[in-house]
Amino acid sequence: TVFLAIAAPSRDVRVISKLVSKQDVRYDADRFTTIPAYCTVMGRVLLAHADEEAIDAYFARTEIHAYTPRTVTDVRRLREILREIRCQGYGVVAEEYAIGGCGIAAPIFGQTGAVVAVIDVATIAQRFNQSRDIMVAAVVQAAAEISHRLGFRQAKSA
Repeated sequence: TVFLAIAAPSRDVRVISKLVSKQDVRYDADRFTTIPAYCTVMGRVLLAHADEEAIDAYFARTEIHAYTPRTVTDVRRLREILREIRCQGYGVVAEEYAIGGCGIAAPIFGQTGAVVAVIDVATIAQRFNQSRDIMVAAVVQAAAEISHRLGFRQAKSA
């Protein structure tokens, strides 16, 4: 299933569109619900591209608890994960929000270079484990293409 999401005013995630997989067994979620940022890949990607003040405010007001035994709840570790996402250009979460559910997400940049949305492929763990690299490449490419269509022009490296 492919999700398109934006940051809610709380910095949690607001899903604005989805395309549900045609697989008989699939990962799906309610379309217009707000979901926590700290334990979902969409939320982490959005947080990773927020300024430090916004990240500090988010962690100060958010009650962090484990949705599954795999949920990262240590704020220091979550901040490290956000830095890793920002550096590598995408995020991955495996079974932290829902047992059996995994996701890969990448930021969508607007014309000014600000992150305006995130695209996510959500799948079941078995399919994720079999096709992780293919899914990462597809999500990163899709995010880059959408960003380009929105007018984002990445600076060329020297």
